[in-house]
Amino acid sequence: MRALAEPAGRLKIVFITTAPVIADAITAVDEAAPPDYFLVNCAHPTHIERGLGDDGPWRLRIAGIRANSSTRSYAELDEAEQLDEGDIDLLVAGQARLTQNLPALSILGGCCGTDHRHVAALWADQGPGSGLVP
Repeated sequence: MRALAEPAGRLKIVFITTAPVIADAITAVDEAAPPDYFLVNCAHPTHIERGLGDDGPWRLRIAGIRANSSTRSYAELDEAEQLDEGDIDLLVAGQARLTQNLPALSILGGCCGTDHRHVAALWADQGPGSGLVP
């Protein structure tokens, strides 16, 4: 199952209609056929944050994030002539906030626009001793 968070925080899940927020999407999937965990990828942490909504047990269901370095929308990225490597400091700060708010988070990685510099910065900020797996 794959979930994508748009810049406005809306989540697209394959086989499920777009849910208003990540919490609604996870709840709907769990009611239908709960997977072992959820991994959100291909979205900047600030986009994911916008879709988190209120606290709830669903936050324990997100075990991984593979974040984009760019804050651009999918449409903007598709039309870009060059890969947007984004702002590493903004990526790291956003991921740090997500890590604090997602207690089951154990998988950390990069997606569109990230390279070894981004992953190294994420790992330096959050990896050692955190229980996260790069």
